[in-house]
Amino acid sequence: MKAAASLCCIAVLLVAAGVIAADGYVEHPGPAVTPDCAGLMCDCQNMSDADLLAAAMAQPEAPFGIGTCYFHDQCPGCSCPFYVKVSYFPDPSGYDGGTGCLSKIEDVIQVLRDLCASGTCCCPAPTPYYKSDCGTGPIWARDPITGSCCYYNDGCEAPGTWDLYLTEEDCTSAIIDPTHG
Repeated sequence: MKAAASLCCIAVLLVAAGVIAADGYVEHPGPAVTPDCAGLMCDCQNMSDADLLAAAMAQPEAPFGIGTCYFHDQCPGCSCPFYVKVSYFPDPSGYDGGTGCLSKIEDVIQVLRDLCASGTCCCPAPTPYYKSDCGTGPIWARDPITGSCCYYNDGCEAPGTWDLYLTEEDCTSAIIDPTHG
């Protein structure tokens, strides 16, 4: 399994670097596969189930998630044992376009691995968000739910609800707002 995962990681990195062409028959539904995204995809493949769950479990006031993907267990008033979410999806942010309800932890693991392998857990693709205070030039944007930091060529390409930072260090050291998500 490790050898197959390593070969897959090499292929993903080569596609991200533009050395080889991506599959022309399947349109990639998620973000562009950048080198950072390729690294995240490889990390997910190489994690044990326990490490994957530990990284993706929602935590108050601390960065969590695998990129922009995360899960939480049953909350007061919730009907499902587990929910898998993608932070930049519209409310209720479920991986499936709904709530992301799953009944077994094995299903959570499989969905997280599938989302990661598809690139869905990577930073959202650049999209022009026309807001007056987005600035110009390279910028880091912080996911208000998971705390993941994403690089964009221009602040106006970053998701409109994400805070913007001039450096990766500023982005990663910002305090998580526990009222989000």
